[in-house]
Amino acid sequence: MKRQKGEIICPNVEQKILNKENILDKKEQEIEKQKKDVEIKREETNKTRVEIEEIKKKEEEELVKIAKINREEAKGILLEKVEREMSGELIKKIKSMEEEARKEEKRKQEK
Repeated sequence: MKRQKGEIICPNVEQKILNKENILDKKEQEIEKQKKDVEIKREETNKTRVEIEEIKKKEEEELVKIAKINREEAKGILLEKVEREMSGELIKKIKSMEEEARKEEKRKQEK
């Protein structure tokens, strides 16, 4: 048996105390890590909230802009947007149709 500060502690009890301290240290580290994780998630959430607000503001501005134009202007804007988005697909479709027409013409000539 050991004697520490006026107390008699069995080696077995001392080991149990050390084990408990180790467990508590590990739990403390886990709690600190969880706190850091929560803070990181909070920061990410705030960043996302700011991004959402920016998008919302842009959309609102776009709606205000659209609301100030007449029907023909809105139609023109939509057509331009569709043309930009679809031009690549239209080119592919036209080329495909041209190729199909060439093949059909070649088949007719072979008969």
